[in-house]
Amino acid sequence: MEKYRYRKGMKEIILEMKQLLKGNENGSATDRALLLDYQACMETKPEKAIKLEKEALAQIKEITEDNAHLVSNLHANLGGLYRMNDQAELAKEHMEKGYLPA
Repeated sequence: MEKYRYRKGMKEIILEMKQLLKGNENGSATDRALLLDYQACMETKPEKAIKLEKEALAQIKEITEDNAHLVSNLHANLGGLYRMNDQAELAKEHMEKGYLPA
């Protein structure tokens, strides 16, 4: 839905995830990071989207085999947001962190 800009569906997913993740005892750090990533995707203000992506990355304390792809995507998304916000050095830094060697 995100890729095709289906905003109504994404809003429903975000609301459902918020309900499921109420309180810190529900869900995992990756679940909370994914919710923040989805919220950033729907955000119209680049500064707010950047803040949400940074919060998403902060949820994940250690990169593991299970969350490496998500961390890579979060860095790539953050790099794209910095690029759109004319912050080339930060964009480059996060896009490089998002690269997963084969």
